Amino acid sequence: MKLPIPRRKIRLRYRVNYTAPVKKAPLPRLSSVRKVGDELVESRKLTREQWRQEFEDQSSEWLRLVGLENGKAVQKSGGWLKLHPLVIDDVLNIPQRAKAEMYDNGLFLVVRGVTWKDTLQPEQMSLFLNENTLISFHEKGTEHLEQSALNISKKISRFSPAFVLYVLLDTVIDSYFPVIDRLTDQLEEIEHEVLWNPEKETMLKLYDIKRDLLMLRRSVWPMREVMNQLRTVDESLLPSEIQPLLRDCNDHVLQVLDLIESDREIASGLIDIYLSNMSHKLNEVMKVLTVMAAIFIPLTFVAGIYGMNFNTESSPWNMPELNWYWGYPACLGFMLAITSGLLFYFRRRKWI
Repeated sequence: MKLPIPRRKIRLRYRVNYTAPVKKAPLPRLSSVRKVGDELVESRKLTREQWRQEFEDQSSEWLRLVGLENGKAVQKSGGWLKLHPLVIDDVLNIPQRAKAEMYDNGLFLVVRGVTWKDTLQPEQMSLFLNENTLISFHEKGTEHLEQSALNISKKISRFSPAFVLYVLLDTVIDSYFPVIDRLTDQLEEIEHEVLWNPEKETMLKLYDIKRDLLMLRRSVWPMREVMNQLRTVDESLLPSEIQPLLRDCNDHVLQVLDLIESDREIASGLIDIYLSNMSHKLNEVMKVLTVMAAIFIPLTFVAGIYGMNFNTESSPWNMPELNWYWGYPACLGFMLAITSGLLFYFRRRKWI
């Protein structure tokens, strides 16, 4: 007889997938700088139409776009500026290797600077130079931007798109020096710890510094190729009077690389010293343990012999010392003599 299969009530539970609203990426901040007489006029918080109009009228010699979070807005701006799509892709591709490329309507550069805010923070800057205007794309409003504007205002008589390009490059390259100085100071402090009080945290600090130095090297090393390529750019973009300034930038790049390599060698040397000190400490501990074991081995041997409990009544050769009146003090004295002899020998061999 087949029993009826009970039917179960199936309860359907509907899950409502709730997705928090995504914040809209902020629009890039647009600004411009132009020379009027003997003064620089800076226009901030420009609308897209105003920024586009200044580019078309060629009334500004330096156009700035700060903030790359909104990729669509940056692409639209690139369309107004008649930039190649690959240029916009490189602008939005962060991080990007430093490079210089020539296009039909101008020169495109990607450079990387650094700042120190509790930790090392690399920052990317993209530049597009034509005969009348320099357009700079900044990842965010940085100290480099303000410092560049300050340096330009000090030499307003030389203001031109090519000169602004040089100042931006010089500011980015010079941003590495204070960061390297900070890392060098940290290495000097760690050097004292490694020599006198090496700990596990010391090794972690060294690895952090070595990682920062590697990041700096990856950012600066391609700049050599960039500076070499700028020497071959047509004079219509980079006049001959700008070339000596660019050679000075190239010298700064080489100085930065030398400092980075020097600090990397110091960090590697400190790591070797740390490992050597830890090995030396381990050897000291092992030496003490070995000496103690070497002392107690013969004592254990003597105690083991006298702990075998031979019966002297069955044979006079079964450890006759068990019947000595001074047997126990004699055994302890013999052990003490062995210990003293071993300590004297180890001391003479300078093992302890």
